Amino acid sequence: TVILTDPIVAALTDVAAGVYGLPAGAQNQHIDTVAGNHRLDRDVLRDLARDIGTVVARSTRRRSDPTATGRPSYNALAGANLTLAVETHLARATLADLAHYSTPDMPRLWILANGLVHAVPPGDLLTVPATSHGPLARRILPTHDDLVGWKGVSDAVGHLDAILVTAQTGRAWIDRGMVTSREAVGRAIGIIDLTQPAVSYELAAAGPHTLAAGDIRDAVRGLPVPASVTDLSDQALKAACDRAGWLLGTADEHTQQIIVNRAIRAGLTDDIRTRLAAGDTTALATALRTSAPADDYLDKAAWPNSLYPADHAQITAYLGAASRHALWHFAGARLPDPPGRAEAIAARFPDQALRRQLVTTADQLRPDPPRPADAAGPEGPDLDFDL
Repeated sequence: TVILTDPIVAALTDVAAGVYGLPAGAQNQHIDTVAGNHRLDRDVLRDLARDIGTVVARSTRRRSDPTATGRPSYNALAGANLTLAVETHLARATLADLAHYSTPDMPRLWILANGLVHAVPPGDLLTVPATSHGPLARRILPTHDDLVGWKGVSDAVGHLDAILVTAQTGRAWIDRGMVTSREAVGRAIGIIDLTQPAVSYELAAAGPHTLAAGDIRDAVRGLPVPASVTDLSDQALKAACDRAGWLLGTADEHTQQIIVNRAIRAGLTDDIRTRLAAGDTTALATALRTSAPADDYLDKAAWPNSLYPADHAQITAYLGAASRHALWHFAGARLPDPPGRAEAIAARFPDQALRRQLVTTADQLRPDPPRPADAAGPEGPDLDFDL
C-alpha cells in the first residue's frame, strides 16, 4: 500500500492553523471542516491529529499550556514540523503492521499447539494472551501475547497440516514397500524427519547410499503416526522451524539478534523514514542484503566453541532438502530453502531493528517560533516516543 504523506501534511497544516486553544467541540468542528475540504474521512483525520499531536508533544517534552482549552494533542500541532511528525508516525505504523505478519517461531508453535490441545476457541487464541503454567513461570512472565493480533498464523497452520498429511500418507507409502530406489530412500528419510528427527538424523549420518528398503522399514517399525497436529512432539516442532528457517526462541538467537539489528541500522540510508511512511517495507530487505552478517559469523558469535561434529551442517542440510521434497510430493506444499539467520531474525522481528531509527528529537519537532505559552511553560517529563 502506497501512502501519500503530502495530502495528510496539508490537511494537518490547516487543522493546526485553526484548532489551538479552542474548546474541544469547536476543535472537532474545525477538523471536520478541514476533512471535507481535503476529501478525507473526518474520523480518520481526527485520529491522525490526535496521534501525530501526541508524537509532537512527547518528543518536545513540553507540558500542555494550562491556559489553552481543548485537546492538548490538537494544540501541540500548532507550529510543529508536521512533515517530520507525519512521516515518523506513518513509518512506525508501517512497521507495527509488518510485525503483525511476522513469521512463526517455536514459542508461537508451542502456544498454538497447547491452545489446540485445550480446545481454546480460535478467536480467543488470537485475541487473549496465553497464561504461563506454574507459579514460577507466572511470576517471571505471567502472560504471552505472541499470538495476539498475529495475522501470520496461517503459515504455521499450513505447515503443520502439511506435516500431518505427509506423515500419514508417507508412512503408508513406506509400509507398502515403495522404497525401491535411492531417490525413494531420500524421500523416506524426509518423511521420517517430519515426526522423528532423531531417527532420520541417524539414518542420514549412516549414509543414505548404504540403506535399503529393509533398513527403512526397520527404522519406522513401532514408531507412532500422528493422528492430529497436537500429536507432534517438541522435536517435530523444532524440526519444522529448522526446515522453514523459523526461530527457536533460544538465548543464542537473542545474541544474534543484537548483532543483526546493529548491522541493519548501519546499512540503512537517510530516506528510511520517508520510504517506510509511504508503506515501502523493502528498505529492511535492502539493508539486510548490503550489511547483514553471514550465518557463520553469527554462529561463532553465539557459539564460539561449537560441539557439533564436522559433518553436522551437511547432514542437517540433507534432511532439510529431503523433508521439503517429501512435503511437496505427498502434500503439495512447496517450501523454499530456509532463509539466512539474519533474514529469519528480521522476518520475526521486523520492527525492532528500526526502533532507534525512528526517534524524533525535541529540536526537530518543537514549534518554531515557540508560542509565548510554550516558552513560559515548565519542562515536562521525559516522554521521548519510541516504537
